[in-house]
Amino acid sequence: METVNLAQIAQCAGVDRAAVVNWRHRHPDFPAGVAGTGGSPLFLAGAVEAWLTAHGKHPDGFTTPACRCGTPPDTVPALSPLAAADQAKRARDWEGEIGALTQGHQKLTTARWAPTRQGDRLTVTFEAQGDSPAFTETYEVVSSGDANWPEQNELRLVEHTAPSDDLAGWFAGSPEFSDGDAIETAWMEAGPDRLTLTRAGVVLHEGSHILPAPAEAEAEAGGTGGFFREGYIFSNQDGYTAPEDSWKFDCRHVTTTPTGERIAFGFVRVGADSKWAPTGLGRADWDRAPWTWATSDA
Repeated sequence: METVNLAQIAQCAGVDRAAVVNWRHRHPDFPAGVAGTGGSPLFLAGAVEAWLTAHGKHPDGFTTPACRCGTPPDTVPALSPLAAADQAKRARDWEGEIGALTQGHQKLTTARWAPTRQGDRLTVTFEAQGDSPAFTETYEVVSSGDANWPEQNELRLVEHTAPSDDLAGWFAGSPEFSDGDAIETAWMEAGPDRLTLTRAGVVLHEGSHILPAPAEAEAEAGGTGGFFREGYIFSNQDGYTAPEDSWKFDCRHVTTTPTGERIAFGFVRVGADSKWAPTGLGRADWDRAPWTWATSDA
């Protein structure tokens, strides 16, 4: 049976991924996950379609041409603004060519999180081509160090999963336009569907055609991954902790204090029989336990 993930549901409903996460928590009748992991659950497309329609979130269902819900991610034609412009140019659609570039730029500059800031992290997904496997690159937004343009930022390559170092770092450096956003080149060339942008551990933008970054893949496989993530449930059950002493933390929001300390807010319970209670957990709490993504909130 066909399944969809959170990003696909968000795209169908015309909202961001965080909104879908909130629906899951606030609506008891939201469909339960049937596969995937606690951090990346999968849902039956038909059940989600019925729920969205019943709640007026997506009255047209999953069959609208503009909606990618219910389509396996590896078959989704995710054209970048530059690729869409090139396609229009080949069709001699000059208006479409200009429109693709203009809309791509406007979508970036009018995003609620724009402009990007120093410290933001961008992960780019590169799809498999021929004998080359799919891989990711993660960049950090840093100052360009240009004394003549002190406010200009650029991208610095942090890590990658490419089969060779020679293939990585394509978007490192300053954007093509001197006054452009640091991620503008990646946004226009790779396209927003292949990008994930985070700020202080909080996901600001998550495309529908992405691979997990190395840290996220580690967390999904049972590693730590760095810190709590908004919209996920974590457990400190390591196989040795008694069930009645194990914690589960439902992370709802991650923020950074003025002093730079990261705090995760949500609900926690100890043991399966206790009630959920509001709490805030910091770096010391994260480091104290072997937190992993939980497969459910049970």
